[in-house]
Amino acid sequence: MRSWGLSSVALLPLLFSTGCETECVGGNGQCGLTLTPRPPEAPVLWTSGMDAPVGTGLVFILDTFGVAAEGKGFDLDGRCRSPGDCVDNALHELGSLGNDQIRQGLLGGETLLIIEIAGLDVPIDQDDQDITIKFYAGRDADDPFFPANNFHVPRGETTCCEFEANGDALDGGEQPYIRIPARLNRGKLTSREPTTGAVKLTIKSSDSETREPIPVERLHITARVETSPTDRHGSRRSILRLEDVLLGGAIPSASLAMLDNPYCRTLNQLCPRQLPTSTMLDLVTTFLQPDVDLDGEPGLENLELGWSGRLERCVNERGEVVAPLRAGDPSSCIFQPEMGDGYSVALFGAGVEASVVGINYKD
Repeated sequence: MRSWGLSSVALLPLLFSTGCETECVGGNGQCGLTLTPRPPEAPVLWTSGMDAPVGTGLVFILDTFGVAAEGKGFDLDGRCRSPGDCVDNALHELGSLGNDQIRQGLLGGETLLIIEIAGLDVPIDQDDQDITIKFYAGRDADDPFFPANNFHVPRGETTCCEFEANGDALDGGEQPYIRIPARLNRGKLTSREPTTGAVKLTIKSSDSETREPIPVERLHITARVETSPTDRHGSRRSILRLEDVLLGGAIPSASLAMLDNPYCRTLNQLCPRQLPTSTMLDLVTTFLQPDVDLDGEPGLENLELGWSGRLERCVNERGEVVAPLRAGDPSSCIFQPEMGDGYSVALFGAGVEASVVGINYKD
């Protein structure tokens, strides 16, 4: 029987972890790849920036990040629970479980998330530009590791904010799994259409360990940009900071079933029975049902837990019980193709201008 899980102490820090070992740093010849920067005078050659090389756009490192509060997010499915109550962010309660750990990860340089604006024309304040937002994990480019200059120039130092793109966050080592077509108009950045992206996670089974893309569907993003006459190198008008970043989407139920419930490592109120195989879906189902229709079937699916706290029964939109995918494992019903709905989530953030100086691959 295959047992899914992810070694972690919280969901969000792991969703966007660097995926590179501590000793694997840029420039040591083991996993660093130096990028060749695009000359400032070179024309933009990539339509809307979708296929522009990583690091060639305007790059920002998030110095604030977390799960957004209830009522903050997007309408992912066109349905309202009541007049004016249309925002989908069912997983907002994960903020109370993980946001403190995310903040500590930011301070310690362990949770580094990059937003890159690709395909941006100069001047950047012209109306209605089609661009691409790229979202991926980064790693401190300093050798040795020096998190104090990740977001500003510390006293006595002269540089800051230099990172490597995490190669594990790039599909085929070239482009991020999350690329969102967007538009910049008078300082407001908005996604042009819902997009499907992914985060790459370590999935463990009884006989193997692989890193696999976990889909996130119906991605939307908005942000507000702040500009100055020149960038920090004094060469051209630039965005200096991203504010009010809001990223939203839906995580399929089956994706949550592939993640460990980290709170079952100790006996506590988030895991009333110590079950090493308990998943994040088990945890979420204790207080939520899927809220976003991702498979096009009218209505929403229903999930039921058994006495052990594990998922025991799946019921489709028609009220029919769905058989397990694997004999003897009731929770595997979630992996049947007809169980396609998911949970909405929204993330907030803000970031400062930064540089990507290389791509870092795990050994």
